[in-house]
Parts: sequence; C-alpha cells; structure tokens
Amino acid sequence: MRRMNKFFLVAVHTYQTKLKAKAFLVTTAITCLLIIGVANIQPIIEFFTGDEKPHVAVIDRTGSLYGPLEKQANHDQIALTKITDMENEAKEAVKEGKWDGLLVLSRDAEGLPEAVYYANTIVDNQTPEELERALSQLKTALSAAKLGLTDEQMAELYKPVPFQKVALEKNAKTEEELNQARALVYVLLFAMYMFVLMYGGMIATEVATEKSSRVMEILVSSVPPVQQLFGKIIGVALVSLTQFFVFFAVAFAALKTSGQEVWRFLGFDRLPASIFVYALVFFLARLPLVRGAVCRARFARQPG
Repeated sequence: MRRMNKFFLVAVHTYQTKLKAKAFLVTTAITCLLIIGVANIQPIIEFFTGDEKPHVAVIDRTGSLYGPLEKQANHDQIALTKITDMENEAKEAVKEGKWDGLLVLSRDAEGLPEAVYYANTIVDNQTPEELERALSQLKTALSAAKLGLTDEQMAELYKPVPFQKVALEKNAKTEEELNQARALVYVLLFAMYMFVLMYGGMIATEVATEKSSRVMEILVSSVPPVQQLFGKIIGVALVSLTQFFVFFAVAFAALKTSGQEVWRFLGFDRLPASIFVYALVFFLARLPLVRGAVCRARFARQPG
C-alpha cells in the first residue's frame, strides 16, 4: 500500500508540475490559436486581400478575340480591360503597377487563338489558370464552329460516360465510407505521432529536473525504479491527454462553426457519433504501448 501511495504521489506530482509550467500554458495557447487560424484560413485571406480582383490588360492583335474571351472569363475572379497601347508600353505599365498582368492575343497557323501572359512575377497561378481556362473554352467553341458542330452535338461530345462501381461482398463499404475511414485514420495516426513526439522526452527530462526538488529527491530515492518510471509515464500521459483534449475541443468547435468546408471535405459531417467514440478508444488504448516502449528506451539512457 505504501508503495502504491508513492507511485500515485509521483504521478500526481509530475502531472501538477507539468500542468502549471509556463511552457505548457504557452504551448497550449499558441497551438489553439493556430488551430483556430487554420480553421478560419479562408476568411483571414479574404480579410487581408479584400474583394480586389486582378486587373489584366488585353492587347488583341486579331481584333476579334477579345469579345468572345470576355464572355468566357469569370468576372468574379478577374477583370479584363482592352487597351490599344503598344506592347512595350503595356509591359512598362505592368512593371509600374498599373496593371496586374498583360495578355497578348493572336492566332496560330490554323487560325485558332494563342496568347502570351506577362506579369511581374509568376507566383500567382490563379490568374493565368483562369485565363488559360477561358482561352481553352474559346478555342473549343471556335473549333466546333469551324467543323460545323451544333451546341447539342458539343454537349453530347463532352457528356461524361456513365460509370458505376458495385461491390459484390455483402458488408463491403461504399467509396464514400472508405474516404471517410481514410481521413479518420490519417487524423489518428498524426495525433499519435505528435503525441509521442511531443511528450516522449518529458519523462526522460523528469529524471534530471526532479533533483531540483528536495522533497521529490528524498521520495524518489525510496521508490523502486519501475514504479518511478510508470509513475512518470502516467503523470506525463495525463498532462498530454489534457492538452490534446483541449486541442481536439478547440478544433471541433472551430471546424463546426467556421471550418464547415474542411469538415465536409473530410466527410466527418456524415459520420455517426459512435465512430468518433471508437476512434477515441483506439487512440487511448494504443498510447500506453507506444509510450511505454519509447520511455523505457529514453529512461535507460539517462545517466545515473
């Protein structure tokens, strides 16, 4: 009984010491802020960028492509303006910041559209991709008109092929269920990896820091090494579980309130609550095995 009391005393002392440490409080606060920031990344980007769309100047050497291109472009993402300046003057205007980009339209040997896009940097892929998409649709429409295809024929040509996947086993999961399972497994694996990585070294460092407390030094000297080891494992495990439960609670609340797109992308909005309970049980059941092996190895390497 006295040995068990010392075991629990080591565990409780380790838990309280780590829980009140400034490093624990600061790390928890910063990580929670990062989780909230990731869940609200889209509103944050929109807040700093605003509704400003990139303005692209267009030089149409053909005299007939700008109108159809403007109809194909998505005006919610890009603003096109036809100019009559010389190409060199337009490039200088882009360098000076008057325009975000310059698009020069021409025709190839077959009479189909081709273009060159100029910008100060090519870091922004969204603008050229949107222009390329609009030009591809324009090229398709011109090619269809050249071949004499009607709109109905074009729609039939691009109609997707009906394709279904059917599982023959009775208890086979659907594709949606498999995607949900993969997402949940990746989340659990990442959580377990971070769990061991972040807290595995705490137990090893406890052996050195415990000597700073005279009471613990006297207590530990009378505690068998195995009880001391597992007492510290339990104490640090409780600290890490406390912190992870805070992380999961903040992440759950942030995703449910502001990160609905991420929540739906992972498929968690269609998972029953029992799946999350099973995942939590699996997470808690696997940790002692992994943590025990890691901590035994680190504890054995401690001097003295």
